[in-house]
Amino acid sequence: MKRYLREWKIKLIEGINPTWIDLYERIDEIENIYRPHPNTREWSDYN
Repeated sequence: MKRYLREWKIKLIEGINPTWIDLYERIDEIENIYRPHPNTREWSDYN
Protein backbone atom coordinates (compact mmCIF):
# COMPACT_ATOMS: atom_id res chain seq x y z
CA MET A 1 0.00 0.00 0.00
CA LYS A 2 2.92 2.36 0.54
CA ARG A 3 3.57 2.75 -3.17
CA TYR A 4 0.08 4.09 -3.89
CA LEU A 5 -0.75 7.76 -3.67
CA ARG A 6 -2.81 9.04 -0.75
CA GLU A 7 -5.66 10.07 -3.07
CA TRP A 8 -5.97 6.49 -4.36
CA LYS A 9 -6.09 5.12 -0.81
CA ILE A 10 -8.79 7.61 0.18
CA LYS A 11 -10.91 6.64 -2.84
CA LEU A 12 -10.50 2.97 -1.89
CA ILE A 13 -11.61 3.61 1.69
CA GLU A 14 -14.54 5.79 0.67
CA GLY A 15 -15.65 3.19 -1.88
CA ILE A 16 -16.05 0.65 0.92
CA ASN A 17 -16.88 2.99 3.81
CA PRO A 18 -18.01 6.45 2.62
CA THR A 19 -18.84 7.66 6.15
CA TRP A 20 -15.48 6.54 7.61
CA ILE A 21 -17.22 4.63 10.43
CA ASP A 22 -14.95 2.36 12.49
CA LEU A 23 -15.80 -1.05 10.99
CA TYR A 24 -13.50 -3.25 13.07
CA GLU A 25 -16.42 -4.89 14.90
CA ARG A 26 -18.12 -5.79 11.60
CA ILE A 27 -15.10 -6.64 9.44
CA ASP A 28 -16.36 -10.15 8.63
CA GLU A 29 -19.74 -8.83 7.43
CA ILE A 30 -18.36 -6.48 4.81
CA GLU A 31 -17.95 -7.69 1.25
CA ASN A 32 -14.42 -6.82 0.24
CA ILE A 33 -13.39 -7.55 -3.34
CA TYR A 34 -9.76 -7.20 -2.30
CA ARG A 35 -9.90 -10.03 0.26
CA PRO A 36 -9.18 -13.49 -1.14
CA HIS A 37 -12.08 -15.93 -1.33
CA PRO A 38 -12.22 -18.25 1.73
CA ASN A 39 -11.57 -21.28 -0.51
CA THR A 40 -8.43 -19.76 -2.02
CA ARG A 41 -5.46 -22.05 -1.54
CA GLU A 42 -2.49 -20.81 0.45
CA TRP A 43 1.18 -21.40 -0.32
CA SER A 44 1.34 -24.00 2.43
CA ASP A 45 -1.36 -26.05 0.65
CA TYR A 46 1.03 -26.78 -2.21
CA ASN A 47 3.66 -28.57 -0.14
